[in-house]
Amino acid sequence: MEIDKKNKYTRSFIKASEIKDLLDAIPIKRNWGRWFFDPDLLCLRWSGSTNKDGSVPYPPSDFLIYYEIDLEKINSTAAIADTIFQINGKGWGMNELPDLINAFHDIFQPQSNCCGFGEEKKFSGTELAKRYKYRLES
Repeated sequence: MEIDKKNKYTRSFIKASEIKDLLDAIPIKRNWGRWFFDPDLLCLRWSGSTNKDGSVPYPPSDFLIYYEIDLEKINSTAAIADTIFQINGKGWGMNELPDLINAFHDIFQPQSNCCGFGEEKKFSGTELAKRYKYRLES
């Protein structure tokens, strides 16, 4: 640790290998609220059902799935925004948006892959979903 006496703040340095170790320690999510990542279909699925104790069943069975988002069809920030606005228009959607946005954030890492610094970037929803699936499985 280094102390800058002129500006009165502490400067800590971390090595790139330590950053990688920290990032690897962050658990990879399979679900965000009622949204679930399906690694076989590369989609997000939403279930409105809960267990008797109020928890959301995982993995949800097919008869509990009410909505599905095919991540392979999301290849632009316009498609991300369109999906968000579609869900917002559902009677149940407004309460589910924060979890959906967090799922998109974790899977697509949009600031790095889709729209950093306000600029549209070319990306493949299929490739990003496959990358997320690989991280889940490793």
